[in-house]
This record gives sequence, structure tokens and C-alpha cells, in this order.
Amino acid sequence: MKAKKFFTTEVPLKALRPYQQEAFDLVWNRIEGKKETRALVVLATGLGKTVLAAALARRWFSERTDRLLFLVHTVDIVRQARKEFREVLHELTTIGILTGSEAENLDAQVLFSTFQSMQNRLKTVKPDTFGFVIVDEAHHGQAVTYKEVIEHFTPEFLLGMTATPDRHDGEDIRDIFGPELCAFPLQWGIVEGWLSPVEYRVLADNISIMRLRELIRQAHEGVRVSRKSIDSTIFLPERTEVIVDIVRNAQGGEKRTILFCRSIEHLNHVLEFFPEALAYHSKIPETELRRRYDDFREGRIQTLATIDMFNEGIDIPDAELLVFLRATDSRLLWLQQLGRGLHGTKKVLVLDFVANCDRVKAVQELGLTPTIHTGSLPESVTIDDLNLQVTFTEELRDLLGLLDFLDMGFYETYEEARAAVAKLNPPWDGRLIAWFKKNARRDPRIPRTPWSVYEGNGWVSIRHFCDRDYYQTIGEAMLAVQVLNPPWEGKLDEWYRRVYKLDQRLPSAPWEYYRDKGWVSIRHFCGREFYTHEEARKAIVCLNPPWGEALSAWYKTNRHRDPRLPSTPSLYYRDKGWVSIRHFCGREFYTHEEARKAIVCLNPPWGEDLSAWYKTNRHRDSQLPGNPWTIYKNKGWVSIRHFCGREFYPTLKEAMVAVQALNPPPDGNILRWYLKIYKKDPRLPACPWEYYADKGWISWPHFCGREKT
Repeated sequence: MKAKKFFTTEVPLKALRPYQQEAFDLVWNRIEGKKETRALVVLATGLGKTVLAAALARRWFSERTDRLLFLVHTVDIVRQARKEFREVLHELTTIGILTGSEAENLDAQVLFSTFQSMQNRLKTVKPDTFGFVIVDEAHHGQAVTYKEVIEHFTPEFLLGMTATPDRHDGEDIRDIFGPELCAFPLQWGIVEGWLSPVEYRVLADNISIMRLRELIRQAHEGVRVSRKSIDSTIFLPERTEVIVDIVRNAQGGEKRTILFCRSIEHLNHVLEFFPEALAYHSKIPETELRRRYDDFREGRIQTLATIDMFNEGIDIPDAELLVFLRATDSRLLWLQQLGRGLHGTKKVLVLDFVANCDRVKAVQELGLTPTIHTGSLPESVTIDDLNLQVTFTEELRDLLGLLDFLDMGFYETYEEARAAVAKLNPPWDGRLIAWFKKNARRDPRIPRTPWSVYEGNGWVSIRHFCDRDYYQTIGEAMLAVQVLNPPWEGKLDEWYRRVYKLDQRLPSAPWEYYRDKGWVSIRHFCGREFYTHEEARKAIVCLNPPWGEALSAWYKTNRHRDPRLPSTPSLYYRDKGWVSIRHFCGREFYTHEEARKAIVCLNPPWGEDLSAWYKTNRHRDSQLPGNPWTIYKNKGWVSIRHFCGREFYPTLKEAMVAVQALNPPPDGNILRWYLKIYKKDPRLPACPWEYYADKGWISWPHFCGREKT
């Protein structure tokens, strides 16, 4: 019986998340277009498949009267989906339910049913009863009983929804629902912040390192090594005590924990080490399971040990620590269990004690950059390391390297692989390794770790591999930099960081890239290198520096006239010949002896005030310093008279001979006579008693040769 059109949009609809809205638009456009009658939507666990389905139902009933069938495989999912639909559709539709224990309101506009219950009634239900059929957890669709139910109906539109489209039995649900109309994988949901942040630690409680190294050696020598042989060789029996210590340390006494076990026997063994934990598996009565679930959710118990119970339909409530105790070999179940645990707001720590190669590779793929698919065009998305961190122990990293090596089918030669990468149009800027991780999978023959595959067979660098190499020689790079017209002033390293992107072949840190290829300095690299010390001295002479005292100030003012002169030559040439600013400017003073000879040529007086005379006359020779007593302090300086070549008789005896040649009187005041007459011989001091005090002075009569016998 067809229901009349009844639904209105007056009741507001809770806003969809951007990706849900994108999926909604894609599905609804296909429904309205009527060219396609089916679609497959892939949304990772926790990203809200049921919310999307409810929004589509609301839109469906706003324009159509045909009934809607929502098919699931468990009663728990029926109840959870019915609750979600009621919140979106409010009381504007009728909702029915068909399960093994309930058959209520079977003529409702929306009917929720398990596959098994619907299969039992197929003979009484017409194929065109429902205009819109939604199959939740659609990866079950290829199972015989499920497929029979799906193919019985002929709806206007068939929608399959799943978090994991691939089945481990090899059957393809795309044969039923068509290729993915859109796909938002688990990694993408974590990275984009729609699911809980995850710190995923991959552990191996007991790996034989010696056996692993032997397998690595054999593989590189060409011996056939299979994943099966690796599993049977390196993974030793688990050591429960070691695992318990690791888990206890991670719990810290506070984290709400789920322990995923592989069997009831294994679970009971684990409970011996975690006595505070409660079991949670299908052999426990439903009422008791509900009580334990609520106790865990409310924090009355901190740890649950389970066996494949949190796979589909039941969310793990606010778990902070998920522990996979070698629990499942199924990639599908593992992803479902992981996704169910990421619905909270807190960061989730995952400890995965792996026991086979397939699981190690699966977790590695979880940590790789995800790709979302909308329509037929893929779009790469950058991983946010803050939201998704996947770490492997050192032993497992070695194992990953071996597994990558075993993934045959790569391009045989390095150059073939380079040509393939070039077709992917790698960028010139940004982090090429990050780009490569995101895009290499577009060609399965390109190895994920080319540096290990082609090591010794042509590998140079990731830039060379992507044909986005920098200038190979420093000479080529220097020519390219000089085209950018680097300045002579300012900090060249700061200038370079601002402009290097103008030429994509210039590296951001040339001092590192060309370190072993002739690097000297940033100035040399930019063609803005200063003169050598001797070249600079010759260049300064051309600027005609003065002989005055303020040469440092003159240099600061005038060195800009030649840009190859450094602003602080005392620092730049510190270990390259620097003496002084005067020496640097070619305006160095005479040596002490040269200066004495030069002063004599100026004919200094024999008078007393030689210092005043020097200050007045030293400018007549520019190589004479203004303060010779300072310049020549430790270079022969004696006195201004000695410096000017106007020194008194050096010995008392010579002075006495000179005085006696002036014929001193035999009687009278000899001192008065001397003061009147000494200037006739300029080499006689005015105060000989002081000058010769330490050179033998006795008395005036003795000095003048008039000593009485």
C-alpha cells in the first residue's frame, strides 16, 4: 500500500558535517537524475553513516510517498538506527521494526529489518513494496542469504553504506551497489579531526631479531621469502607477563581500557592478569552485557575484555586505551573495532601486539596519507601528525623494510621509476617526501621507499628521483642567484630566504645542500663576496683616505663607495691579515726609527717646549702620529727630545766637557753663571743637577771643573 505524501521541512534538521553534506549531495543528485538506481557510500566507522541515511530519508519523504526499507544484520544496529532516524524525522513519519523478537508497525513509512527476518517473509512482500532501500554494513551484501533479500526488491533507488567495502573472501559488493560514489576512510576521519586523535603503537612482545635479520639477508641475496615463512619464523609464542607490564604502564591506573582477545579461552587467561576487568562476549546473557556496558560507560568499571563484540553497531563508550592482544587476523574486524573506539573526544592510545605480517602492513597503511574519493576524481589530503601518530618498534620497522622489499612489481630500473614519477607532476616547492607518500600509490609500480629499492642502483635523492633536483653544481646555482640581483648591503641570508623561491631549482638551505660541493659563504654564493685583505687595502687607497686621526669614522662614511668593502673589516679580516685601521687604509705611521729620521728633516728646535713644537709641525709629514708617546710606547720611545733628535748630552762627562769649554769663572756664583750661559750649547740641560742626578752628579764646582783641590 502506497502512503500519501505527508512530510514537511518545517521541523529543523540538524546540520550535517561537511563530508556528510558532500555525500548527501552526491547521492541525492543521483536519485533526482534517475539515470542511476544504485550507489555505494563508504564512510569509516564513527563518521555517521546512520545520520546521513536519516537525512536522506527526510529529504526522500519531503518529495515522495514511497516507503523506505532499512536493512541491517543485527538487532543492536536496528535499535541504534531507529533511535537516530527518530531524532531526525521526529514524529512526522511512522517507523516500524522487524526482527526475530519484534514485529511492530510493519506498514510504516520507514521499516527497519534484519536480513534474517526479512528473508523469512519474502514470499509475502512484493518486490516493489519499497521505493528506497538502504543496506547498512553493506559489505555483508555478498553473503548468500543477504544477497537473496537485496535482489528480491526492485526499489527506485538502492543505497549501500559501509565502512569497509572489501571482503576477505574476495567477493565484491560493487557488483551489487556499483563503484564507490564517495569514500571517506578511517585515517581521513582521524586526520581531519572528526574522530578521536589516535596514538597507535605497534608492538611485538617476542620477535626473534636474529631470525628476522637472517630473512632480510636472504631476501637481498635473491632467496625467495614469503610472508607465510616470515610469520612462522620470527613471531614466537607470546609472553603474557611482558604484555601485562606494557599495558599496565600505559593505563597509569586511570585510562578506561578495552582488551581485544582472540577466544574465550584466551580471554579467561588474560583475566588472570587483569582481575579487575570484566568479560564481554556473546556467551554472556544480554541483560548482563547491557549492565556491564553501562557500568563501563559510566566509569564504574575501568576495563573490559572482549571477543569481537565491538565490531558493528555498538560503539565503545569513551575508551581511552584499546589493546589488541593478537586478537584478530581479519583486517575488516580490526578496522571496525578500531573505528568503534574513536567516538569520544579524548585522545585514544592503541597498543597493538601484532602477530603476523599482514597486520603490520595494515597498520602501516593506516599511517600513510589517506585519499578520499568523491565521484570519480580522487583528491589527496595531507595528514595532520597531531591527530594520527603511528609508531613501530625498531624490530618492526626492520620487518616493514623487508616487506616493502618483497613487494615486487616495481620498475626495474631507477630511470624507469623516475620517468613514472615525473608523470605525476611533482611540485617544486614544499616537502617532496610528504608529496611522494601521498601520490606514489597512484602508480603501484613505484616503490613506497625508493631510497631502499634503488640504493646502489642510481639513487641520488628524493628531489633527483622526482626530477625536481636543485642545480647540481654550486657554479650553476651561483649564476642563478646573481640573476636575482642580490644586494650588497644587509643580511644576505635573510634576503635569500625571501627570494629563493623565484627560481624553483634553488635550495632553501644552500649552505647544507652544497656543503661538500664548494660552499664558501653566503656572500660568495651570491656573488657579493668582499675583497681579500690585500685587495681591500688597494681598493681603499683609491678612495684617498685622509691621514688624520678619525680614520674609523671616515671608513664608515666612505666604504659604501665600493660595495666589496665590508662594514666591519676588523672582524671580517680578523684572521686574514688585519693589523689596524691605519694599516688597512694604507695610512700607517712610520716606525719609531723612521719617525725620528723624518722629524730631523723638519729641523726641530733645541728649545725646551718640543711638545708644543711637535703638535704644531708634525702635520708637515702625514706619516707622523699625533701622539707618538702612545703609538711608540713599547716600540723604542724614550722622550720627546730623544724622538726629535734633540736629546741632551747623554753622559755627565760629555756635559762637563761642554760646560768647561764655555770657560766657567773660578769664583762667584757658578749657578747664576750657568743659567745665563747654558743656552749657548743646546745640548746642555737647564737643570743638570736633575737630569744627571742618577748619572754621577756631585756638585756645581765638580760639574764646571772648578773643584778646589
